[in-house]
Amino acid sequence: MAAQTPTITTFQPSATSSPEPSAKCLACMATTATDNIPAICRNRGRAEEPCGIYRISHVYWQDALRIIDPDDLLAQDYGRCVVDDQCAERIVRSYVQRYGGKDCNGDGRIECRDHVGLHMRGPGGCHRQEPLGSLVERRLEGCLKYSGIT
Repeated sequence: MAAQTPTITTFQPSATSSPEPSAKCLACMATTATDNIPAICRNRGRAEEPCGIYRISHVYWQDALRIIDPDDLLAQDYGRCVVDDQCAERIVRSYVQRYGGKDCNGDGRIECRDHVGLHMRGPGGCHRQEPLGSLVERRLEGCLKYSGIT
């Protein structure tokens, strides 16, 4: 009779989903991106540079626009939308909705830190768990602590 090799099962927690960022999380996204100081939109002979309090790039806006109400005329205008905090928030929420469900830091939960990672690094950077950089990380950690977000 041959000996059976024991099966080793590794526990992998399922990611719990936070479907969209809370108001506090959105505030931390803006703090992390720009310290709530709107980045000025500039076009230097190429696609618009990221701007507004969330530093939304033209490509990011286009990705989010695919699931924005086509009757939202302000959202359809990149230059006007990204500098309008409420419109920019709709873009960020749509982007997270489109690409959300990603556990950017690999802790088995989807929470604000993951939404920020997705927002700042995109889905590919989130998947690769690219670091945010020390200044950006300090802004994020300070905001999460101040807001009481774990």
